[in-house]
Amino acid sequence: MNRPKHWPWLVLAVAAASEAACTDGNNMCAYWAGLGECGNNPDYMLTVCASSCNACNTDVQVDATGEVEVVEEAKNPRAVAPTSDGGGVVHVVSHELSGTGPVEVVWLDDGKASGKKEVVMFTLRPRESMRMNTFSNHVFSIRSEGQEVARFRVMPDRPRTVLTRKVVEMYAGPACLDKQPSCAQRAARGECASSPGWMVMMCSASCDSCHLRDPELRCARSALNMAQGSALKPGELDAKFVAAATEGAYDVTVHSGPRAAFPDVAGNASRDGPWVLTFENFVTDAEADAIVASVKNSFSRSTDQGSVDEFGEQQKVVSQGRTSENAWCTGTCEDSPSTLAVMKRIEGVTGIPTANYESFQVLRYLPGQYYRSHHDMSGADNNLACGPRIYTFFLYLSDVEEGGETEFPLLEDDGGVPLRIRPRRGSALWWPSVRSDDPTRQDPRTCVTLHVFGHAALQVKTGIKFAANAWIHLFDYRVPNHWGCTGSFD
Repeated sequence: MNRPKHWPWLVLAVAAASEAACTDGNNMCAYWAGLGECGNNPDYMLTVCASSCNACNTDVQVDATGEVEVVEEAKNPRAVAPTSDGGGVVHVVSHELSGTGPVEVVWLDDGKASGKKEVVMFTLRPRESMRMNTFSNHVFSIRSEGQEVARFRVMPDRPRTVLTRKVVEMYAGPACLDKQPSCAQRAARGECASSPGWMVMMCSASCDSCHLRDPELRCARSALNMAQGSALKPGELDAKFVAAATEGAYDVTVHSGPRAAFPDVAGNASRDGPWVLTFENFVTDAEADAIVASVKNSFSRSTDQGSVDEFGEQQKVVSQGRTSENAWCTGTCEDSPSTLAVMKRIEGVTGIPTANYESFQVLRYLPGQYYRSHHDMSGADNNLACGPRIYTFFLYLSDVEEGGETEFPLLEDDGGVPLRIRPRRGSALWWPSVRSDDPTRQDPRTCVTLHVFGHAALQVKTGIKFAANAWIHLFDYRVPNHWGCTGSFD
């Protein structure tokens, strides 16, 4: 049995913590836990960061020795609305607006601008909560002394609305607007509920969800119906790469690896770096052709991540470090049998579920195009519900006549020069962006000279290079992305 990291005081927390879902109240909890804060500051961490500290669960087992074994929840019960008797959902409204008296909760319409008569549902006094039976997409007004102070729409996996000063300010401020002329029509078609991320950010007024533009309300991991536990625990990374190098069904080359974990690193005996593995014949010719063909009309100049505004929207800027073109494998591409088969293959190697993957970013390099040294993981991404990118699984979808190698400038090959991997159609390259002992942080050896551990796609000299990035996150990526919590919007 694997003993929880801080099990002596874990026992004391089980009774209270098991009464609630095992969640983290702050997206930085995993990072803080990696710094040892569960033991250093247990009063705060056990309360706010129960999931990352392994300190709560609704299913706690005690073995014969008295040790506690924690069985993690798969999803977040706090983000699931109970079903009502009439086939709808139960929604809870709470009044936490300081400095005011009672407020009325008024039903406006069914989310389709039906124009039916308003109905006063109930009155809430300060610090009072009320449960009501309703339906997804129905719209309600909250009024104080006859004046509307906020609206909300019942959204899937959002079982509670709390009236606070911040909610009132968001409703009355610049956050409450539509950025697209089609917002009203989209809202009437039910897209506020089916595509909440894009609609809340672009059509917050029509979706009656202005308060959800606040990333603290929209994007807290504890507020999302996603797996709360991280996909990679401290110390697991090395074991996963060793298993892939020695036990898998693929022809694997270990270009680099930690000598303590894998003494038989091929070639340079002095090499003791982060893992870099190549898998031959990982993608079939038919799969490579299908993935490229499905995005062939969608390529555009590659962009970098810019600044993040107060609503959590990240600006896109034309990349100064790469001149390649890219297309995102979404929609038909992502649902194709070829893409699903390759995704499942990656899942088998990494042991990380595909829910943690971004959509493939398909790349096209024409002669003369390049990508300078960079890093795929940013420590600031620990603030995101999906956490940082922990792995890159890079797929080569074409051969290149000359050039186009992937270079690791801080690693050396057998000749003492930077490690370079030549593109071979169907092969795949896998490396981590984080430390084995703490998957919330970059490997410390990566901050030498260049201050990054990066890989550089060298200039294509002859031919066209097609490739695809599969970026894998520490936590579920799909649910936060669905709610507009992962960056920019087109």
